Amino acid sequence: MSFGIKTQQRRRIAAAGVAMSSLLAMLTACGGSDGSNEAGGACDVPGVTDTSVALGAIADISGVYSFQGPFADGAKARIEAANAAGGVNGRKLTLEVADDASDVANNLATARSLVEGKDVVGVLMASSFTAGSGDYLKGVGLPVVGYGITLEFQDHAKYPNFIAYGNNVSGATNATSISKVWGEFLKSKGATTVYSVGSGTPQGARSATALIVSSEAAGLKKGVLTTDLPTGTTNFTGEAQKAKQAGVDALALPLGGPASVAVLKAMKQADVPIKVSILLSGYDPAILKEAGDALEGASFWVPFAPFETNAQGITTYKDALAKYAPKATVGQYTMVGWLSANLLIAGIEKAGSCPSRKNVLKAITELKDYDADGMIPATDFSDPQQQAAAPTCLYVVTVKGGAFVPDNEGKPFCVSDTKPLPIR
Repeated sequence: MSFGIKTQQRRRIAAAGVAMSSLLAMLTACGGSDGSNEAGGACDVPGVTDTSVALGAIADISGVYSFQGPFADGAKARIEAANAAGGVNGRKLTLEVADDASDVANNLATARSLVEGKDVVGVLMASSFTAGSGDYLKGVGLPVVGYGITLEFQDHAKYPNFIAYGNNVSGATNATSISKVWGEFLKSKGATTVYSVGSGTPQGARSATALIVSSEAAGLKKGVLTTDLPTGTTNFTGEAQKAKQAGVDALALPLGGPASVAVLKAMKQADVPIKVSILLSGYDPAILKEAGDALEGASFWVPFAPFETNAQGITTYKDALAKYAPKATVGQYTMVGWLSANLLIAGIEKAGSCPSRKNVLKAITELKDYDADGMIPATDFSDPQQQAAAPTCLYVVTVKGGAFVPDNEGKPFCVSDTKPLPIR
């Protein structure tokens, strides 16, 4: 069974994954750290029986970041599809989903519950509050798989077991770099002066700053940079006034979908003459219905091949979602869940007859030319340079006539100057 490993390298659009020689050495040295006993072909390890492998998922299903909740539906659909195809190496997969309620303390509590109460082999993560569980899960040493939106996923020297299939705005190593692609995209649409705002989290502030750095490198002006936005803010009237006074004509928004919509509405109400906006979250049909004409003309960055392009794995994802999570919608967050589960499953398959925590983590870091059936760029997880690089190409869709329309005929927007820019 294939889980998206190809033999021909496609152009890298964004870096994803991590493999460090020091990590592999550590895993070799700590052979029994997960309580395993693999002598003589036996597989006496936590979470694994002769017929099953236990997995967990943590998501912001409730609370201020509840828009990420559909991640769990996408993960469930991918796992059920694998089970329907016979499981992985003769074992069925089970999934225990936990809601951390968008809270740091709860994030740690749910992680402990999954590890100590359910003996999970790996954790699928879609939370903005991984600061709660980062050190604990590092100590356990199991694979934590997701999209690289938090600092735990981006600092692999410190958290080598947090594996991202894709990076957020900045490079994944300590979130210290960004490329010119964001600024060049805005510039190509006529932008001159940029507004960016980050949520009240470390990664939110860093992402907003990074987008301004990229914009300035492309020759654009910093209009307004707000890095201390309180979590859960919905009123952006004051921000819109600041943007208007600064002559802002472009928005770069590393916020959740609902918050980005609130920013767009505030800008329109204040008559800020926006030429282009790029949203990093919210690519979901549901948001079009909720936002109305506020999103008309807005562009969304898409961290995978857009649904409208019908890439190789899109049909499989849509069919499985309809069958195994019929109440869920095709959208960014269910796809992130699907892709995260797909990567963890690939590691379980490669780990062979004994998918212990240690073996699955090691297997993921040895994957090469992994592209999730054409939905993400081909990635060599054994190459640390791929993990460290900031994205230099973007898939973009723009709302036109109330529908998502891929930019550039569905091809990525790329920059030739790929030199990383330091984030101040």
